[in-house]
Amino acid sequence: MPRPARYAAFCLLAPLALSFTAPIPARAQEAQDMPAAPAPAPREFVSRHEGVFGGRKIAYTATAGDTIVKLENGKMARIFAFSYVQNDRKDPNRPVTFVFNGGPGTASVWLHMGAFGPRRVKLPDDNASAGLPPYTLENNADSLLDVTDLVFIDPVGAGYSRAIPPTDDGKFYNLIDDADSFTQFVQNWRIRNGRQNSPLYILGESYGSVRAGVMVRNLRRGVAKIVPNGVILLGQDMDTTITQQTPGNDMPFVLYLPTYAVTAWYHNKVPRNGRTLEQVYAEAREFAYKDLQSALFLGSALPASERTRIAARMAEMTGLPQALIERENLRVGTAVFLRELLRDERRILIRSDTRFTTPATEVYHDKEAITDVPGLVEAFQSAGAAYYRQELGVTLPDLFDLDGPETWDYSLPDGINVQQTYHDVTPYVAAAMRDNPGMRLFFGSGEYDLMAAPLSVERNYTHGGIPLDRVTAKTYPAGHMIFISKSSLGKLSKDVRDFIVAGMR
Repeated sequence: MPRPARYAAFCLLAPLALSFTAPIPARAQEAQDMPAAPAPAPREFVSRHEGVFGGRKIAYTATAGDTIVKLENGKMARIFAFSYVQNDRKDPNRPVTFVFNGGPGTASVWLHMGAFGPRRVKLPDDNASAGLPPYTLENNADSLLDVTDLVFIDPVGAGYSRAIPPTDDGKFYNLIDDADSFTQFVQNWRIRNGRQNSPLYILGESYGSVRAGVMVRNLRRGVAKIVPNGVILLGQDMDTTITQQTPGNDMPFVLYLPTYAVTAWYHNKVPRNGRTLEQVYAEAREFAYKDLQSALFLGSALPASERTRIAARMAEMTGLPQALIERENLRVGTAVFLRELLRDERRILIRSDTRFTTPATEVYHDKEAITDVPGLVEAFQSAGAAYYRQELGVTLPDLFDLDGPETWDYSLPDGINVQQTYHDVTPYVAAAMRDNPGMRLFFGSGEYDLMAAPLSVERNYTHGGIPLDRVTAKTYPAGHMIFISKSSLGKLSKDVRDFIVAGMR
């Protein structure tokens, strides 16, 4: 799985730090007799606020601090998180939603300060740069606090979360221990806050969807036998067997075509002819499934005349030269598309949101892809740090680290992808939904996302054994980070809010 843009989210911790033994089997190679490091004193910062969310005035308590987790293999960490809990706790059935980004291993400041937290980094509502400091914070009416308490969690090595001792951060840079530590956190938080019977929602973005899938597995198999009421996945990539552009894997070239088409439409590289984004996408989707998929399946047995027809139609849809498409053997990778669509303008598309571009210098032409939207990292780093200190009273001397590790071990806990070429956590979610007929699944995708294209999401849930009658799938005219567009955030917030409220009926 390619390393996505740097994302993150914060999560609140409760008063006292507890250590629990994980009920999930650890990998055999981890030393069972690993000496336990002394747990440091937990840090905690509490403040009270109020705001208007979803049209309702809500008074809430923000708690930022540590939860100590201990895995079965002996690894320990202090998970730093931010939680927002409504002050009026008369309703024992108020949901709790645990939120995190991806990376893997990045902090969750993106969903916290960009999407669902009570305060938001103010961003331009178009494809303009976030600019330079000072950055502005604004009240976020699109926060979900009117329908659910929110807990934003940072993985070990990001934000203020660290292994015990901190030199062991790298020992958590793998799918299994990362998901185990999040599972422990959720269990501990619910117990400490007396919320074991509250409806549980898990909200993950990007690699966070992979983490969420393993967490669903862990929660079901653990001592607590926890079943989420719903799982909310944004820019999901649970199954890289259909998204990883490796030799012999044709599916990604089929699934990304509609995103190429709407990107070319957006940048006026194909005739619009009065067509809407939705019409362009639908047209490309039909061609991808009916024509391109069949052509790629035939391989070298594809007749020359049919090859020419397919290439010509792809050129009409994507704005790329037909000769280039034929030279790529009809398999146009994302790196090629990002580099070639605006070559005549000497600009390169940003992979996470193809509405954005950057100058195409010779140096950039040598890179596989540029992932981050210009200026966003700086805006969230600076504005986030100011918010934590000035409004939430977090006075830690540590540097808040948004970034994730450069390397990651994607081995699955059941050892079914030993070669690590691909990973697919969809079966974990599908099994939970089959066993629990009330559990539901929400997918949110950006039309201009070339990290997790919307058609790959559709392919995933229609082929993963997931009950389709309990799936909600929405698309938005945005990129991988749907929320950086305020209009798309408003629609996303309403859709997620409706999804949670529907589960309470």
